[in-house]
Amino acid sequence: MRASLGSGRFLLGLVAGVTAASGVAVAFASIPDNGGVIHGCYLSNGNLRVIDSPSTTCKSNETPLDWNAQGTTGAAGPTGATGPTGTHGDTAATGPTGPRGAADLPPVDTFTPTQLVQGAILTCTTTSTSATNTICQVLKLNGLDVELELPEAARICNTVTGAGFNSGTGSGLADNPHFVWTGTPWALSSTSDAPIDNLNCNI
Repeated sequence: MRASLGSGRFLLGLVAGVTAASGVAVAFASIPDNGGVIHGCYLSNGNLRVIDSPSTTCKSNETPLDWNAQGTTGAAGPTGATGPTGTHGDTAATGPTGPRGAADLPPVDTFTPTQLVQGAILTCTTTSTSATNTICQVLKLNGLDVELELPEAARICNTVTGAGFNSGTGSGLADNPHFVWTGTPWALSSTSDAPIDNLNCNI
């Protein structure tokens, strides 16, 4: 028995050595196959065996069976129903106040029917302009009279032409309230003052 067992081991080693030396390729089973499919053969008596396909095939009395085969991609399903509207979010905090806009436009060297003067709207019923002067007749600021004094006349002329005023005329008393120039903004006054009816500015 010992001699027979030893002879069997020697024979197995000899066969493997000869096979390797002769350069004959040895095929090894690939289960599952490259596509991930497991192939088997089923007998009617319930026996089932797994095979290495395609190098091994089922016998004529066996039924081929495959596992893990990937079918074709199915058609896309219908779009789901729209979900309910979410709850309203909290109101965000108020942002910081933006910078203040310009009080005036650049000097245009002429009176126009309507223009901006230190944040107020200056209107003239009629205007005229020459090479050296521009005149506003029936002058109003935001629809109100303006006091006939040097600060008011100078502020208006400097804004409109960038130069000083030539002359100003007015009669009677200004309607109250009327505008006066305080050095930074226009202010309302109810004192007894003459109004600027016509203003002549240098260019």
